This record gives sequence, C-alpha cells and structure tokens, in this order.
Amino acid sequence: MLSYVNHCCSGLALTAIHKRVTGAMFNIDKNPPSKSITFLELLRKVYDSDILHPPMPYDPLATARIKNAIADGRGEELVKLCALYHISDNITDAEVAQKTEECIWVATLLFAATGKKGRKPRLDFFLMHLLTSSLFLRPMCAVLKKAEHKAALLRAYVPVMLLITLTRGRPRIDPELLMSYTHVPRPPPSGQAQIQPGPTSTGNPEDDADYHPWPALIEGVQYHSDSHVLKSMRTLIFAAQNFGDKGPGEVVGTFGSGPDGKKGETHAGISKVDGTIFVRAAGIMMDNLGWLGRGQKGGKWDQSALGWDAAWDSGD
Repeated sequence: MLSYVNHCCSGLALTAIHKRVTGAMFNIDKNPPSKSITFLELLRKVYDSDILHPPMPYDPLATARIKNAIADGRGEELVKLCALYHISDNITDAEVAQKTEECIWVATLLFAATGKKGRKPRLDFFLMHLLTSSLFLRPMCAVLKKAEHKAALLRAYVPVMLLITLTRGRPRIDPELLMSYTHVPRPPPSGQAQIQPGPTSTGNPEDDADYHPWPALIEGVQYHSDSHVLKSMRTLIFAAQNFGDKGPGEVVGTFGSGPDGKKGETHAGISKVDGTIFVRAAGIMMDNLGWLGRGQKGGKWDQSALGWDAAWDSGD
C-alpha cells in the first residue's frame, strides 16, 4: 500500500509542475450542431483534417511535440471538430453510458491498433494512459450529481484524448491489424510437462474452442513489476466484461462518414471489429511487456511517437 501511495504522490507532484494546456482547448461550443457525430466519426475527421497534419520534420523531443500539436491553428481546429461530438448539459444516464463506452473503444483501438503490418507491435506509453484513464469516466460521472458537471467532464476529456493522439504523430488505427492478433492468447510454456486432458475431461485446453484466455492473463499480469501493465489490463478486463459481447458492425460509430465523405465504414476494416479486441489487446500487451511469472524479461513501452514514419526507422 505504501508503494502505491508513493506512486500516486509522485504522479501528483509531476502533474503540479507540468505546463498547463491553454484553456481554449476546453472551450467547446455547447450548442448542438445540425447533426451530432460519434467518436469514431470524430476520429475520422481528425485524421482527414489538413490542418491537424503532424508537424514536420519529426522531432524526437516530447516537449516540442506537445507545443507543436496546438500551434498554427491546430488547437482551434481541434476545438471546432470536437464541437461536432455534441455533449449536452442535460446529458442523461443512458447518454453517459454510451459516451463512456465510445471512449473505451477508441482508447483500446489507439492503444493496440496503431502499429504497422509486418512490424513488431509497439505499444505507445502515452496512448496507454488513454486506456487506463478511460476506465474512470463512468465512476466519476456516477458521483457527480449535476448533469452539466458530467457533461463538462466528458467535454474536457475527449479533446485531451485527441490532443495526446496528435502529440504522438496522429497514428492511424488499423482495426484489421488488431483483429489479426490471437483471441486466445496463451502464456509461454513454463518448462513443465503440459497437463494432458484425461479421457473423461470436459473439453481440451489445447483446443482454441475450449480454451478461456482470461484466467491465464489475469494470473500472469499479477507478477508484472510495471503498474501500467496491471492498470491497462484492469481496463481491458472491464471492457471485455461489459462490451465483449458486441459482434461485427455493432460498435457505436462503425458506419458513418468515411474517409471519402460518403456513408460507409468510418475507418477501413472497422466493421470487422467485435468484442474480442479487448482480449486481443491484452494478449499482445503481455507478449510485448513480458510474462514475468513465466521467466520472461519485462519489455518496454514505446516512446518514439509512432505516428511519424521516421519513428519507425530504427528498431524492429
């Protein structure tokens, strides 16, 4: 408990010395647009914006990237786009549930679907914090008594999610890449003989159809020394429990205005996404950050800002 308190206090101390983001970032127009859009549609518009293109050349300094993310009209453009994702001061509990669900889906996609095909997966340290923080939106809204306060929280959180995405070079989600990862992740062999099912056993743990991956993931993450891995897993477990039954095409915002402005998939391959993305993300995280309880060494979070192609010039 003491180490957890120290960790929290260190985090608060670091927060206290961070330079604040301009208040204009949170001055979102409260008036409803002619048609509100979903979060996945909003992300599409962020990707398509000529103004929000990543500043060039690639700068390895994080402080410079944060400053540049809102320079040259980018901050104003982001505010304008976020206003299209309308959050009413009279937001209902049902709307809070949907908005917070959308945040978790988008955070998971940014966390685990922003790699490159044919390259070793990279999990961005900053995008990971979008995943861990999204878990607390619902309980925080639940303790706020006034609807306008719930709206204000969500209205501030959404542009921050997108601002952090811009500081990482506006990495594009690749839903099909995430869906290509296994939905039945397993820990590495422990060196002991595999337990063979008996002739009267119900099912076979070696058969994917009978295997349940979550017990092994939960057991495995308990041994990890990096608290970020545990917190990420906590969000993915919650998401799987609450949204894991969604089928292909059922994710809010799957269909809408696509890259060409026409009705269709908001992102290429998004209609194939289902509730298995959470266990897929959990598996790829453990494979990259390490199954420490099985003798693997801990991996590292990526801090290269993987949205820039130049960030991929070195490494696997």
